[in-house]
Amino acid sequence: MRHIPQFGPTCGIYCISMVLEAFDSKKKHLPAHGQKLAHELLIFALDKKITNIGEFFNSHDLVKLMRELNEVIPSIEFKVDVLEYNDLNTMKKQITESLNSHNTYIIFPILPCKILRNNKRSKMDIAHWIVLEKGNLFYTSGVYSQKNKIGSKIRLLRYKKLFKRNQLLKRGFNWKRYYALAKPKNKKRPILKTVYQNSKKHLTEIKVMKDEDCFITYDNLKGKMIVVQKLE
Repeated sequence: MRHIPQFGPTCGIYCISMVLEAFDSKKKHLPAHGQKLAHELLIFALDKKITNIGEFFNSHDLVKLMRELNEVIPSIEFKVDVLEYNDLNTMKKQITESLNSHNTYIIFPILPCKILRNNKRSKMDIAHWIVLEKGNLFYTSGVYSQKNKIGSKIRLLRYKKLFKRNQLLKRGFNWKRYYALAKPKNKKRPILKTVYQNSKKHLTEIKVMKDEDCFITYDNLKGKMIVVQKLE
């Protein structure tokens, strides 16, 4: 799997982009690749009103987007399922069994370390999506995204960290607090321009909403993972 550095609050979009690229390794079926693919997927999700600015705080929304894509890219057939778990051993078993299947990847929600350090100031949790493949753990956090190998000696530790980072998604997300801390800024990159334009529109809507309507819980992220498998 080729890693695509993330720009903007669009980690779920980049996860899908990397998975689709892996399914189209010979570059025969997708209309674009890399950053252009991520941007086109963002525009598609915005047009379908599945996301506001590129965020996905619900596993079912991410699955909905992938199923919509399955319809418009018929040359790449894949199935998408949400698996649920309540403990570390169940999570580990589901990851192991899923990734042992051919052409299968997992899109997994966590609370990243950077957000964990800063969440006292923000008073909320900002969920983040990563891609798991057999033998590798792909982080797509920020401009300086990085790919970390999972070695056999630290695999158990990695599973524990995955479980912990998922279970730390407790406090939910608040749009008003988010915009107070992250002012929309125009950028040169096409995907950031699109995020900026939609952020301005969304911020206008948020300003007139009640506080309780701006709060999002992570009930559909904790104890869940999305498994994507290409159909041969």
